[in-house]
Amino acid sequence: MEVSKNEASLKKGQRAVEIAALASLGLSILKGVAGFFSGSLALISSALDSFVDFMGQVASWCGFKISRRKPSQKFPYGYYKAESLATLLISLLIVYAAARLFLEGYSALFLPPGIDYLSVALAVAAVNIFASYLLARHFKKAGEEISSPLLLACSKERQMDIVSGAAVFIAVAAGYFSLPYIEGLVVMGLSFLIFKVGASSVRDAAYVLMDVSPSRAVEREVRKAVESIGGIKSISGLRLRKSGPFIFGDVKVRVNKELDVYQAHELSEQAERRAKEKVVGLDTLTVHIEPCRMGKCRAAVPIKEDKGLDSPIAEGFGNAKYLLFADMDMDGKKIISFFSEKNPASGIQAKKGILAAEYIAKKKADFAIAKSAKPGLFRALKAAMIEPYISKGDTAKEALEGFLEGGLEKMAKPENSQD
Repeated sequence: MEVSKNEASLKKGQRAVEIAALASLGLSILKGVAGFFSGSLALISSALDSFVDFMGQVASWCGFKISRRKPSQKFPYGYYKAESLATLLISLLIVYAAARLFLEGYSALFLPPGIDYLSVALAVAAVNIFASYLLARHFKKAGEEISSPLLLACSKERQMDIVSGAAVFIAVAAGYFSLPYIEGLVVMGLSFLIFKVGASSVRDAAYVLMDVSPSRAVEREVRKAVESIGGIKSISGLRLRKSGPFIFGDVKVRVNKELDVYQAHELSEQAERRAKEKVVGLDTLTVHIEPCRMGKCRAAVPIKEDKGLDSPIAEGFGNAKYLLFADMDMDGKKIISFFSEKNPASGIQAKKGILAAEYIAKKKADFAIAKSAKPGLFRALKAAMIEPYISKGDTAKEALEGFLEGGLEKMAKPENSQD
């Protein structure tokens, strides 16, 4: 399913580039012809700029085309970085075009101004501005939809073309009125704008090829998503990298060492699914499971009324009015701290056990201690990687001390299938 989503994104990006390439080629021919007959160096320079855009978009199209190839034995992570290579090529072409334009503008400073067919030249310059605006919107919309740095870079370039198009319009008018230096200065200024865009894109493409982390904001979103999974005690070693429009990463998570292989595998899949739901463009998150030394842990106990550690234990979590949470030192066999909260399932008629289990997981409890558990609650606790134990004694303190001494038995799966 994820492969098809990526395929659709790349196909949409390829289609966006196809449309823009045709537009750039048309603008290049139109401005080139108008510049030749009118004698406007600004239009000819702008035509050269559009032709460079066209060549870059052809390279972009090739990048998207290659990126859509299925992963192979030689390229097990796919061909997504082909887009970044294409972006780098485009950026280098932009820098080259900027250097050429600067030299042309400098030469124009020493040429006598003059222009023919003013109305045609101005009309073409105006069409260029409007077309650049439409292309900028087109690239930005497509780039945001598929999280493509290539399309977003093209959008920025088209935005600069709006500014440069306005400058070309002014230069054409200045040439007609024989105003000296205007056209040359406009072309030189245009070259600086194009160089800035190209240099920025070179930097961004190089970062992606060097596996730079997407951003601190994305890292925080991934970390938050993984930590929200019940049963995960802590995470470390989060690493993310961009590959074309997609993100790949890996992370280490620490879990209860009593989990079996099946539970640990299920936990890693939950973490990856949750991260993909929260982070757009996340293709793969490899979750490495590490056992957590249970030196300190948290237990949840259902109680009838809040009297601290002397609170009487309730029969089960669903009917308990309060829940007591205790942080314990397993090595020193002592209770470090505790607190009680009102049970959100109290007074609820349907699925109250499941609601209680979800709340216990939210509070990051490692174990649950109760006299009994109905099937729905038992399954919910197991799904959250919380091990249920059968309590002994009448108070929370007696149950917790029994757990610390290792005198409590794990709760067996209830035979009754009804919640």
